[in-house]
Amino acid sequence: MAFFGLIIFLLIIFIQPQEFLPAMKGLQIVAIIMGIVALLWIPKRLMGRGLKNKSQQSVLMLFFWIFLTLATFNIGWMGGVFNAFIEWGKFVLIYFIMVDLINTPDRFGITVFTLIAGGIVISVFGVLQWFGIDVTGVGFSSDSTAVRIRGIGIFDTNQLAYAMCFLAPLVFYFFKVTKSFIPRLFFAAVFCLFYYTVYLTGSRGGMICAVMVVGLLFIVFNKKKHVRAFGLTLAVLLFVFCLQFSSRLQTVSGGQEDGSFKGRTDAWGAALINLKSYPFGIGKEQFQDYFDIAAHNSYIQVVSEIGVFGLFVWLAIFYYSIKNLRLISGHFEPGLINDRQRTVSKSLQVSLFAYLIGSFFSNSGYYITLYILFALIVSLQRLASPAIFKKNKLFQFKDLARIGTLEIVIILLIHTTSK
Repeated sequence: MAFFGLIIFLLIIFIQPQEFLPAMKGLQIVAIIMGIVALLWIPKRLMGRGLKNKSQQSVLMLFFWIFLTLATFNIGWMGGVFNAFIEWGKFVLIYFIMVDLINTPDRFGITVFTLIAGGIVISVFGVLQWFGIDVTGVGFSSDSTAVRIRGIGIFDTNQLAYAMCFLAPLVFYFFKVTKSFIPRLFFAAVFCLFYYTVYLTGSRGGMICAVMVVGLLFIVFNKKKHVRAFGLTLAVLLFVFCLQFSSRLQTVSGGQEDGSFKGRTDAWGAALINLKSYPFGIGKEQFQDYFDIAAHNSYIQVVSEIGVFGLFVWLAIFYYSIKNLRLISGHFEPGLINDRQRTVSKSLQVSLFAYLIGSFFSNSGYYITLYILFALIVSLQRLASPAIFKKNKLFQFKDLARIGTLEIVIILLIHTTSK
């Protein structure tokens, strides 16, 4: 029953019916369903079965919660401290519920398909909007350079584009493991639908991210040089297509001055300077109060609001997720990992790489979709075979040093961009 409630919750996260259905207007349906799932799940934990969840990501999720709360405490805003603690506590709760309940291959497959189904719904809403049928009533995104579709709830124009990029590799996973012609045709159509939606959003970062996903799918899924070369060529052709037909991408590629981008890079530079005074952060969702505009960069968003340790932990969750996925996809010992697990691990790697790429152009640091992906990855680690992870310590110095180096490189890259 709790798992069924979790599936409904994941669908609601995407569709957000309370935003446009008159009968649900103003109803806190997301919080209600989450509360029901928690009430069904918590008693089982209290009865002594316990969480079988020894993973780096789970430890880091708790640390991220601590740093996020302390960052807000650092600026002396007690109301904000309480809100940050409670709001992020909900994310942590959903994360652990997912990791615990997605405990069979069937449940894992159902969860992944549910995420794709949610993506299909918001994608169809966006395409219908383009053709004059605005189901959600949100209207087009206001932009002087182009007409842009937008999503509902947390999936505004840019986030709608990025969501399609994160979900596309999971669609590819089903395409790979499905053998029947009709289902494969369906997943191929969904893949194309997601890419068409990205194009209609006019999101420059989204289009770049989508192009990179195509290249990454060929690189991650095939070791043959000529196949990888073909994939990279296809990615380049897609980018050329976007340059030719997207007026918004032309404003950058054509050398025209883009005030929006200039304002963002100025804010990035100011945020890095401000980091000297607030190395532990200025508090969750405080960036716009300090710098007047949104960060439009998850790395700047996290390091400014949660501090250098917060960014370190955030990057560490990515690092260990990708590292563990690579262990699964590269393990061929009989009886430990099956082909489906190897395939989905590769797809999830591409999704995370897409998220990292998209994060350079968007405020995606706190979006629940990311932590849903992390929960899926930890569930896959449990389902694969714990034996392949027992050889390694939970945290090793060499890994922590790599994460620290990665953080320094990212900050230096942003510093160079903001000059």
